[in-house]
Amino acid sequence: VSLESTWPKIAALIELLPHRHVTFVDSDVYFRYDPYPEMLPLMNVNDIIAQENDSWDHFNTGWIWFRSDPRTVSAWEQVLAKDLVEVSRDQNRFNDELDTARLRQWSDDPSRRPLKSDFVTATGLRVHILEDSKFRSYHFEIDRPIAERHESCYLHMTCGDDALTKNLVAKSQGFFMDIDGMYEDPPKLLSVEDSTWAGTKEELESALKMVLVVAHYTKRTFLPPASGSLTLQGTDGISSHKRPFYSLFPTAHIEEGFGIPIVEPGFVDHAVQHLNGASVLRKGRERELWVEDSVWEMRRTKAMGLVEKDELDIRQARTLASLVQTLLSPRFANSPHVQLINLNWPGAGSFWKEWDVKIVSNVKVCESIEDGPACGGICRGAKEFKLNGDWRGSVDL
Repeated sequence: VSLESTWPKIAALIELLPHRHVTFVDSDVYFRYDPYPEMLPLMNVNDIIAQENDSWDHFNTGWIWFRSDPRTVSAWEQVLAKDLVEVSRDQNRFNDELDTARLRQWSDDPSRRPLKSDFVTATGLRVHILEDSKFRSYHFEIDRPIAERHESCYLHMTCGDDALTKNLVAKSQGFFMDIDGMYEDPPKLLSVEDSTWAGTKEELESALKMVLVVAHYTKRTFLPPASGSLTLQGTDGISSHKRPFYSLFPTAHIEEGFGIPIVEPGFVDHAVQHLNGASVLRKGRERELWVEDSVWEMRRTKAMGLVEKDELDIRQARTLASLVQTLLSPRFANSPHVQLINLNWPGAGSFWKEWDVKIVSNVKVCESIEDGPACGGICRGAKEFKLNGDWRGSVDL
């Protein structure tokens, strides 16, 4: 199915290119800055501008610009003709038509990098491959750590476990626009101090189950930390594995399965940048927002409310019900951001770890964390989550 789904792309290019220039964008490209200021000077001197792939012997056609040219149309017609005989990836076939591997001097020997960024095909098409630090792919984190994230216009989630995980990873790295208004009108957040997220599988799962239940009953959105550390006991002794939180727990799937809202790590920074008018025309620029001073004041108040979180010591609540009631009290009810602290205080776990959170009992850490993240293994393991019962009556309030 995934191979067949590229046929509309091929047909569309064959239909459109005789009449106009075309930019093709995959659905898993996530933007931080406007890419066109980088692209426009290149459009004057090239016929094809494509994203670096540096995996196998081809460039990536998931972000690519074509000048209207019969030679390019002919190449895509050849791709379609071959696909009608035997289905393959359009990206591979198009690169084969251009003879990319030979012309870029491709080799699987890393010492022969970088590849040529410009080449001319046998038919005279001028091809330019974009700088990988500015037009970035997720697999560069594994294969090309030299690609610098801070300069990137976008993140292309070229590989990932699934659509939900791709969205979460892109958001976590700041490559996401305020499509749903979450940054403009932030929800009330609930977080837990970072030191909580270091421990054994059972300790991490207990903490997440508890905070999910509290978030539901207080109508708050869970804000995860950027990372956590899992302690494992193996044949060679005890080892600790620090991972991004989305590689510790499948939080996007937990959110979908339980219906408990969860934002990305870094949400506060992203919302503050948005509320302060950060521009898509690069770091340090501001959007030209023609708004009244009172609106700017309201936006800055929202931003400060997220940053200046109210702390709540878990030791002040001996029961789950009392914690929920405290968070719903006038002292905390209107706080934009509440953080639970001292979950790891000596003796504190003796009560909160005993709370009844069986309704989310199937929360599990990702599997094989000790193997490290991989292109298709951001978070391995089960991705289906269902409530174990009904929320009503789960906690005696």
